[in-house]
Amino acid sequence: MAFLKWIGVAAALIVAAGAGFWAYMGGFASVAVARDSVGPVTVAYTTYRGPYQGLSDAWTRFQSEWEAAGAGDCDSLAIYLDPPDTPPEALRSVLACRTDTASANDAAALQAAFASFTIPQSNALRAEFPFKNFFSYMIGPMKVYPAMQDEMDSDDFEPTVAIEFYGSTSAHMDKIRFAIPTNADADAYQPLRDAF
Repeated sequence: MAFLKWIGVAAALIVAAGAGFWAYMGGFASVAVARDSVGPVTVAYTTYRGPYQGLSDAWTRFQSEWEAAGAGDCDSLAIYLDPPDTPPEALRSVLACRTDTASANDAAALQAAFASFTIPQSNALRAEFPFKNFFSYMIGPMKVYPAMQDEMDSDDFEPTVAIEFYGSTSAHMDKIRFAIPTNADADAYQPLRDAF
């Protein structure tokens, strides 16, 4: 009986620790979706095709490339071009550094080394999720996109792209900001699709 008691105590501790971690990560918090706008935002970018699990390595490569080009900082964001039911090997992600918020030196280095694109101004669904650590990149979308999907379902709307803003690589990151344009012309993002 004592053995079973210890198993019960251990299980309770594991559940409590898991719940505490989920709460710390913002897993129990509700997501507020606002109807706002996005853009114009000008970026220098690279592309990545494949499962989202490979994005960390893709960002590492991109960082080594922008640093080699002479840029010291990246106000980073990603543009996701495909719906979530796309086969993982076919997913297209655009990794980008903003040049419109960069220093003159960083902007020049980025523009010389990478292709440029301007996210057009449009209405958008916007939301934020607190950034705590690496797991926020997974938990944030798990919480935010279903809340945004509820809004899109109410409008019978199919998104063109999804955009995630991460902020400066040289400053403490406190939030991931999400945007889904709601009235952008699908052709406006065709240059990014053509880049693949």
